[in-house]
Amino acid sequence: AAGGQVPSGSYAAVVLSDGPLGYWPFDDVVNDTFSEDLSGEGRDAFVDTSALIDDYRFDLPGQVGEAVGLRQGARFFVDPHPFGFAAQSYTFEAWVRMDGTDGGGIGTCHAPGQGGYATYLGTGFSHKRYSDDESMVSSVDRTPVSWGEFRHVAVVHEEGVGTTLFLDGQPASQTTALPSFTAASLAVFVVANAGYAPTGELFVDEVAVYGTPLAPERLEAHHACG
Repeated sequence: AAGGQVPSGSYAAVVLSDGPLGYWPFDDVVNDTFSEDLSGEGRDAFVDTSALIDDYRFDLPGQVGEAVGLRQGARFFVDPHPFGFAAQSYTFEAWVRMDGTDGGGIGTCHAPGQGGYATYLGTGFSHKRYSDDESMVSSVDRTPVSWGEFRHVAVVHEEGVGTTLFLDGQPASQTTALPSFTAASLAVFVVANAGYAPTGELFVDEVAVYGTPLAPERLEAHHACG
């Protein structure tokens, strides 16, 4: 697991000190087309032009900056997907706020009839793994969650140990063993997506993906800094 001292400075400095594979702060959407990946890996997240993205930016106090609003199926994605995670540890994290109950998700790579994984936000949140032919679905869940204000959520999968959900820097589920399935080869990696209810909206900020299981003290530090 990643570790070390929390550096001084911005929230971005704290995230980057843990070596993310992709990091999208959503402080700016360039030409309403893409959000830059600040990890240095060049994995910019593009807006799905067939969906509806709200151009409203939610100004956050403190160091986190601004968040982007998504609604009616809008999503940011990376194509081709760079995060297979067939047999590898990983961490997804984000700051999210939701209006309505239709939800959405972060950190999803799944296509119908194929394997993959998905992190769902709704009345609670969950992380699911799908077998290659979808004959098996394994899940770890946390319900309910109040999304009326920004919450820090994280999914930590440690290969050979299990998957744990975190909420506001603290464990929010039991560590659950989930099988290692191959990611869907035809699916894009969805950084963040909104549900399809016309009245629902998902505000997303500071999404990061790591190829390691971040230690609990690191997630606590990320939440404290944000």
